[in-house]
Amino acid sequence: MIDDHDDDNTAGWDDVTNPVISGPIRRINTQSNDHPYLFVLAGLRVGEMIGVNSTVTLGRGTDVDFRVPDEGVSRHHLRIVALQDGSILLTDLETTNGTFVNGKKVNSAVLNDGDKIQIGSTAILKFSFADKLEVSFQESLFEAAQRDALTSLFNRRYFKQQLTSELSFTLRRSTPISLILFDLDHFKLVNDNHGHPIGDAVLVGFSHLLSRAIRAEDLAARIGGEEFALICRDVPGPVALQVGERIRQLVESSTLTRKVPSLKVTLSAGVAALPDPRISTVEQLVEAADKALYESKNNGRNRVTLYE
Repeated sequence: MIDDHDDDNTAGWDDVTNPVISGPIRRINTQSNDHPYLFVLAGLRVGEMIGVNSTVTLGRGTDVDFRVPDEGVSRHHLRIVALQDGSILLTDLETTNGTFVNGKKVNSAVLNDGDKIQIGSTAILKFSFADKLEVSFQESLFEAAQRDALTSLFNRRYFKQQLTSELSFTLRRSTPISLILFDLDHFKLVNDNHGHPIGDAVLVGFSHLLSRAIRAEDLAARIGGEEFALICRDVPGPVALQVGERIRQLVESSTLTRKVPSLKVTLSAGVAALPDPRISTVEQLVEAADKALYESKNNGRNRVTLYE
């Protein structure tokens, strides 16, 4: 059975229609440079896009083609299929909160260029045909808005948005989640002794190491100068402690920049996790992880501590 999701946030919308055709249908033209895409206009993944080449599923789950973690989105929410005649068909996957195309609740709809799709309480997507230049421009806007310019990890703003969403999901579903905060030890000395370009190279090197060491569903972000964060979904505290320790060992044994091969850097980390009766807000979770990080530093650095 397809998973539903919480309360219906769509009161006031028109009754379900099936199917909806919102105007003259534009079909895929194999001779054209334009291809069908979904652009996220609002919600936690605003600015992102996905191409519709054949079949695409969207939802909150980790096994969909495009994950939409907003409130009110089901694990498997909708499917979009490029049909043999070139038209694009959207199908709602029997969700409780429903799928809306241009304000109409639908079971299925043939999409037309410019159609707006709403799922959940905040996520709005636009279906459109676009060429490579338009897609490249959209990608550059997203990168600028969501990514840290130096390391290419997610930035602090995007991290906070995602942590808010993940924590809300965790509290509703009583599933585990862990937050790991990392801090490169004595990083000021790296900048003082070797210069800021080498310091930047170390930050980039650690970011690459971190990205390779985590799962696809984890989210890594740079949240300060030498401060990083990792959100581990469905991971309890003791397991996250092992994750943090593995990353600490990798840093200790690695050369983060080839520009100064002799430069060795260590890492301190703090871990906080739910379920925990003391934690019910993003602020409390971050504060708990920060306290654990401080304990790691206070006890000699180059270590990982679990908030208890």
